[in-house]
Amino acid sequence: MKIDPEARPAARRIQKRGKVQKAHHIAGGKARGIVQLESITEVDCHNLCSLDPRVHEIYPQPVTFDLNTGQPFATKEELLARFQGTGYKPWVYTPDFKVVLIDGTIFFLEAKSEYTLSKQPEFLEYPSVFESFGQQLLLITEDEISPELKKNLGLLRPYIGRSMPEGLLPRLEASASNRFTYREAISELGFTQGELFTAILTGHLFLDLYSTALKKDTELLVFKGCTKHLELLPL
Repeated sequence: MKIDPEARPAARRIQKRGKVQKAHHIAGGKARGIVQLESITEVDCHNLCSLDPRVHEIYPQPVTFDLNTGQPFATKEELLARFQGTGYKPWVYTPDFKVVLIDGTIFFLEAKSEYTLSKQPEFLEYPSVFESFGQQLLLITEDEISPELKKNLGLLRPYIGRSMPEGLLPRLEASASNRFTYREAISELGFTQGELFTAILTGHLFLDLYSTALKKDTELLVFKGCTKHLELLPL
């Protein structure tokens, strides 16, 4: 469901009236406007795509496929209307995201919990089905997003796309040591949280985001503007 005029239209409605499952409203990152997501795993994948510097834009609930043929439709309703009364039963599927990389590569992404896959193992077949009609589907579960990465994604997402504040890089390079803790950077060196998080996203500060949670005693390393460590999507 589209809840923001700036957001791209969704191919199917996320939350229906009376449905117990809670929808998550997310702003920022590399999707336009405020988008509505269905699960925590989708939220984490949205944040992961937004963090990864290889990603240009993401489209939540982008299109609905008939997986029998690979034919795409703008909405689920359009697909169902197309075959209504024909006796043909389409295999209806709407991926969670379409992901467009900086180099122009396009693939689809499905975020599923391990519990859901245990109850609906047919989703494991979907990547090969997509491959059969010349598309790519990446299936990600919560097992591929560590607790540390999950926390870091939530903290860093609001700063994605920001430029390095003027004068920040010379201050980093002028520090007495190229290593300091989060606490030292704020209390002793005078950096703000926003400056530190922006510097991480621009590759001017480094930490292992997959295995180290950002907290007061986390050590940060002054880096050279390389963002390779932010390429965390399993492509």
